Amino acid sequence: MPTGEYIRTASHKRKISESLKGRVPWIKGLHHSEETKKKISVSVSKALIGHVVTEETKNKLRIIKSTFRHTKETKEKMSESRKGIKNSFYGKTHTQAVRQKLRELKLGKTYEEIYGKEKANAKKLKMKNSMISGIKYGKIKINNPSKSCVEFLNKLENMFDVKIEREIQLSGKFYDGKFNNILIEVDSDYWHNINKTDDIKNEIAKNNNFILYRFKVNGIKEVDAVINKNLDALKNILENKNE
Repeated sequence: MPTGEYIRTASHKRKISESLKGRVPWIKGLHHSEETKKKISVSVSKALIGHVVTEETKNKLRIIKSTFRHTKETKEKMSESRKGIKNSFYGKTHTQAVRQKLRELKLGKTYEEIYGKEKANAKKLKMKNSMISGIKYGKIKINNPSKSCVEFLNKLENMFDVKIEREIQLSGKFYDGKFNNILIEVDSDYWHNINKTDDIKNEIAKNNNFILYRFKVNGIKEVDAVINKNLDALKNILENKNE
């Protein structure tokens, strides 16, 4: 093998590939011992000490990552290779500590910030189709408030000693709660980023002389934190009982 930088030609690569076809890899069916794994880990770590990836290399990697796409056939093979017992996480679960860390990493972020625009749009579309299918076959009830919504409104009633009407309908759209001329919507990132229904409901409330307030609550565990964060605004809304 020549010293220095050596680039194999396409012809050379094909010859190597042909010569290796049908051969059984020497490592097949074998596994490294824990001791060997540690030695490999240490040697790789030492080799990378002081190694800096140049901006040019980073840009090349970005271009490759952004333009490369697996074929449909490859995706199907990858999917099959990870199903059921073949999946490395099969039968395992995350600990509570790991779940909390994962939750904190996503908390307050949009799907675009977490997954990127393309993957976020795909996830939203999948959720939307799943919701439509659920409604069609009766698995999801229309206008059925979430547990976090119910908890949020219940706590407001207890804190301010008021009665908040639930599931108020205006022009074919439902609102979570109503108090005097105030409408309350308890939103979450999971459903309120799917379409433009919120904009329509905002306009309907305005046209019917209601003041609409929205509170973002992503799960029942966030109810207290959201109430405390918006306590002054809630006092102004709910302590004027005679309006």
